[in-house]
Amino acid sequence: MRPLHKTENTKNNRFLISDLCAKLENTNYLTKKEIGNIYKAYLFAAEAHKQQTRHSGEPFIYHPITVASILTDLKMDSYCIIAAMLHDVVEDTLTSKEQIKKEFGKSVANLVDGVTKLTNIQLKTDKEKQAANFRKMILAMAKDIRVIIIKLADRLHNIRTIYAVQNSQKRKQKITETLEIYAPLANRLGMHSIKNELESLCFQALYPDRYRILKKSVQKILGKNKNIIRQAEILINDKLQKKNIDATIIGRQKELYSIYKKMRQQKISFKDISDILGIRIITKSIDDCYLALGIVHQTFTPIPGRFKDYISCSKTNSYQSLHTTVYIPRGVAIEIQIRTNKMHEIADQGIAAHWQYKQKPNDKETGVWLSNLKQIQNQDKNSIDFLENMKSEIIGDEVFVFSPKGELYTLQYGSCVLDFAYAIHSDIGNTSVGSFVDNKRKPLSYMLSNGQNVKIICNKNSHPQQGWLDFVITGRARSAITYRLKKQHKKISLLFGKFLFKRALDNIGVKNVPKNKLMKILNKFGFKNRKDFYLGSATGDKDPQQVAEQIAKNLSATIKNKNTPVILDKDKSQFLHYSKCCKPIPGDKVQGFIGFRQGLIIHRTDCKQIKNYQNQPDSWVDVQWDKTSDIYFPTEICVHAKEKRGVLAGITNILHKNNVNIENIKFPAGDDLMRIMVFSITTTDVKFLKNVIEQVTNIKDVINVSRKLGE
Repeated sequence: MRPLHKTENTKNNRFLISDLCAKLENTNYLTKKEIGNIYKAYLFAAEAHKQQTRHSGEPFIYHPITVASILTDLKMDSYCIIAAMLHDVVEDTLTSKEQIKKEFGKSVANLVDGVTKLTNIQLKTDKEKQAANFRKMILAMAKDIRVIIIKLADRLHNIRTIYAVQNSQKRKQKITETLEIYAPLANRLGMHSIKNELESLCFQALYPDRYRILKKSVQKILGKNKNIIRQAEILINDKLQKKNIDATIIGRQKELYSIYKKMRQQKISFKDISDILGIRIITKSIDDCYLALGIVHQTFTPIPGRFKDYISCSKTNSYQSLHTTVYIPRGVAIEIQIRTNKMHEIADQGIAAHWQYKQKPNDKETGVWLSNLKQIQNQDKNSIDFLENMKSEIIGDEVFVFSPKGELYTLQYGSCVLDFAYAIHSDIGNTSVGSFVDNKRKPLSYMLSNGQNVKIICNKNSHPQQGWLDFVITGRARSAITYRLKKQHKKISLLFGKFLFKRALDNIGVKNVPKNKLMKILNKFGFKNRKDFYLGSATGDKDPQQVAEQIAKNLSATIKNKNTPVILDKDKSQFLHYSKCCKPIPGDKVQGFIGFRQGLIIHRTDCKQIKNYQNQPDSWVDVQWDKTSDIYFPTEICVHAKEKRGVLAGITNILHKNNVNIENIKFPAGDDLMRIMVFSITTTDVKFLKNVIEQVTNIKDVINVSRKLGE
């Protein structure tokens, strides 16, 4: 399809201010006064940029004129076009925002400021600079969506003229950035004409040979099927006229970059793509859309599973249309899209189309997504994290699912149950433990499909796990999980640092330190408050023993050098880490080790990994089990049994009678005579486990049962 915003053709391929004024007058949607203000902005910009040229060598002023022309095609308001004309003067000249405000008003000044790049901050890497610029752009966009529309038009003209950039590395960086951020952002805002042209130009510049070969292949397909598609268009038109449905029918072809992406993502060849060619039907009303769909399905054979109703369930970028794929004569499969005139304009120009109807985008269409942007930026203090999470938020197709109350939620394609939970509310996501999808129990990692009904199971005592980041894909979920994990880590570090300090005091026999004396000593060590000291102790940046000894001197206390064993009770559970290599449980002889940034690590005394701590005697901590604890600990038992029916049922029955929770069962390789089974279970202590093992051993056909002591 030909891009809407084609490169302007004038003398020397330059689009002049006279051409822009003529275009504005011909479009007849702005007043003479508004056009006059745009010309005034041109004079201001021309004076500011008069000594500047572009990479091509032409005067710089041609760039803002062309950006303004692109926005005129979108029928943006005069403030937006004026801001486009001035969008580089603050960054590239001595002009200030206050001057813009004085000459053109606060609204234009804010738009220009929103588009202006972040140049005054010294950043270490290009990636940090890109991330910081993107963050500023997103924050400005959340205040006024026109900022990103100007930025997209600016990027479009820069990509149209990208060959003028002589530095190949810089050229490739701009193209890659456009494909990864700006084109998906245009798509997310429904601005498909700009998105398609950006992708096409970047594809051609980045992979010229692939572009040429693919273009030739599509032209061949088009030439081969041109007549049959034309006949299908005529047939559809005749049928619609007989039903008094007024519609426009046009042929369409899939964009080259979309074809290329589909081949790469699905790992298929060009011949396996069935929706390269298509037909678009544009009607006067929504009712006519559905009537036209019925006529299409009566006329041609629809392909099962290829119908999508984006009218009743519009995409989050406001896109609405009916999509169906059918077989026309000669077995050619084509996609037919059916939509109204207004839907067609919004599909092409997205959020920018609302200015044609003299209205701002409503909250339903933009509010939810912009709210997500604000939440992500509030949680991601690091600009690079923000950029990465935003990439996942703006890229990808969509899936539609329902809550138990029948509320419709639109998620990125590939989203799982946990992504859905965070789409409802971060508190729901943070406390999720499971779900019911279409009344069937599913894990949080279960990938959702269109039309499913999802109910989230929550536990107020639950909290996010590090492993969740391995399967969530939405930026909102990833940002919320990372934010909560950091808060949890800080909380645990505070508890661990406080524990280390208390232990240091206990070991020298000091108790009840007055707060004022503690703060004086901490100040001498360079700490502003106790929290900073506890965090420094937990990370190993400060030795709490030194502070404790200084306190003892100030209190004139006698240092007793005691070594009181640490009780492994619930109060310390948040920073206790029971080693997975030996899986200690109450009743085992254990030894503790201080792991800075890790907590108190517990090993069995016969664990082979203890040798790693031999050169760190100061990290050794004597520990004792809490005899009153009712906590369950993970362990494994290995069962060797004859290959007989009923053995597994007998084992699980014994475990069930003893209220033993089975986490997992693995079946390592055995033989025809013997089966090996490894049960991952939970237990309270060694005594209880021995009793369970004895009962399982007594089962007929069980040969041997043992506790598995390491990985």
